[in-house]
Amino acid sequence: MKVLGDPMTEQPYPTALSSFHVPIKHHPITHIDVIGAGSRALEEADKEMGLAFDPWDVQFYTQLFRRAGRNPTNVECFDIAQSNSEHSRHWFFKGRLEVDGRWEPRSLFESIMATQGRSNDNNVIKFCDNSSAIRGAPVLSLLPMDPGRPSMFHLQRSTRHILFTAETHNFPTGNSLINPN
Repeated sequence: MKVLGDPMTEQPYPTALSSFHVPIKHHPITHIDVIGAGSRALEEADKEMGLAFDPWDVQFYTQLFRRAGRNPTNVECFDIAQSNSEHSRHWFFKGRLEVDGRWEPRSLFESIMATQGRSNDNNVIKFCDNSSAIRGAPVLSLLPMDPGRPSMFHLQRSTRHILFTAETHNFPTGNSLINPN
């Protein structure tokens, strides 16, 4: 009988653990031969690793690493694919939109953001960095008078807003990951 669970993050233990040693064999770090084989090497890595590079990505990163005078590792290629994915950067979501041969004045992202101009006063944060918050409720909190040492407590009234987020990862997406200049 199959037990519910996530095989990516969970593992059944049929017997009690006797140590914290994890018998995982890590994948080796390899180099993608961009210097020698050019874009073909990245295309093969793309297929093997499921990087979802498009032809523009392959050409860009081939030129980038050739200018740097070195081959990327499989770890760097995976990192680049994640950092510059649609999920992280919203290339298409923020891109120009053509519908039935006519260019739309706003991207999909701008269209969604525009709805916030007409939303009600209950919004405290209107869709900022994939999140929004609505007005919460007043609460009473029991807090120490001096948090740095043992002290008496006091009641404090505050409002706790409710946060909604569409964020599904915390992967770094900074432009400094690879600087082509």
